[in-house]
Amino acid sequence: MPPIGAKDTVQRVTQVKAKMRDRYIAGPFVALSLAMAACTTGDVLTEMPAPGYVEDVAARVEAVDWTQSEIVTVDLSEFKFEPTTLRFQEGVDYRLLLRNTGDRPHTFVSEGFFKAIAAEKLIWADGMIASPYLQAIEILPGSEKEVRFVAVRQGVFDLDCTVLLHALFGMEGKIVIE
Repeated sequence: MPPIGAKDTVQRVTQVKAKMRDRYIAGPFVALSLAMAACTTGDVLTEMPAPGYVEDVAARVEAVDWTQSEIVTVDLSEFKFEPTTLRFQEGVDYRLLLRNTGDRPHTFVSEGFFKAIAAEKLIWADGMIASPYLQAIEILPGSEKEVRFVAVRQGVFDLDCTVLLHALFGMEGKIVIE
């Protein structure tokens, strides 16, 4: 192998610096960017079903008398859901009341659960959205939101608050549809 010249040495040092920059600067920057993107602000939903969502929502919710639905209340605070496990029965209609009893905004995020229900409405103090395909629900301190839905598919689903570090501090739970 021939000796490495000055030009080769400079080139090699430049390559090593680039790798170090990418590993020690760009890597954490990308990780932080992804973490920040996961911090939901506001409700996240679509008006059209994405793959995996219940598609015949209108047919499943049209005959429901929501005044007779079971009300399930979840309190969100620093840093927990109470109760931590929610249980629903397949084919039954519910009114899920999400109350933020804490001092900070929180989110209620469960992709599997949202895909397993036929949501009729998302309701809050000064508004509502009919037939939402939910991805994340944000509840501000001292406020509440209600999701009216029929449980459609059985399963056990993860529940998280996606506000930065809240799940890491224990704001997680499970949702069961039996």
